[in-house]
Amino acid sequence: VEALLHTAVMITLYGCNGRALYRNPAARASIADPAEGLEQRIVDGEALAGMYRSLAEHGVATRTLAVRTASGERWHEISARRCRDAVTGQAALLISEADVSAIKQTEAQAHFLALHDPLTGLPNRSHARQRFAAALQDCSSADQAALVFIDLDHFKDINDTHGHAAGDALLVEMARRLRVSVRGSDLVARLGGDEFLILMFGEPIAEAVAESCARLAQILAEPISIQGHAAHVTPSFG
Repeated sequence: VEALLHTAVMITLYGCNGRALYRNPAARASIADPAEGLEQRIVDGEALAGMYRSLAEHGVATRTLAVRTASGERWHEISARRCRDAVTGQAALLISEADVSAIKQTEAQAHFLALHDPLTGLPNRSHARQRFAAALQDCSSADQAALVFIDLDHFKDINDTHGHAAGDALLVEMARRLRVSVRGSDLVARLGGDEFLILMFGEPIAEAVAESCARLAQILAEPISIQGHAAHVTPSFG
């Protein structure tokens, strides 16, 4: 009884109708509405249905699911098993939940960093390769696409004159300008250093590339203030 009352694990006994028959203190503290059932607790109805199927087949199930709590949506590792209510003898479902939101957030951050440039937030080389491979698979013989390579002219001079912090600030601003200036269907990525890539789709693609490059050349060449000085950087396209 002491373990049940003082554990941080949320333990709930549900009836076959999904209504809560008992909650330990941790479970009671986590709910927004005492009348909520299991279907209201679980955010994804399809995931809940999958858990029910596993219970019907094996009698037990373990899932990591998004749940509604008094603190908003959280990620809980849920262990469920079929049992019987000790009071009525009727079939019941015993659920234990552990909050793993911090772990999920760490996993999501690690996944983001694996596919994005940490300085600019743009997709990185690995992400661009994956998107390009997927685009090739999706393309039909009538589809047209292009890879536009962008290099910032004389970027090394910015680092040598103003320092690497100034160079980083310039790259962040160039990335922002690219992100807001391309079409919604285009993918902008940073390959490394002062090199960027745009994966474009359209028909006819030659006209789309020419129009985009002319517009981006003007936008990227606009002055940028670095440490109180106006800097001009021109791009080269390929």
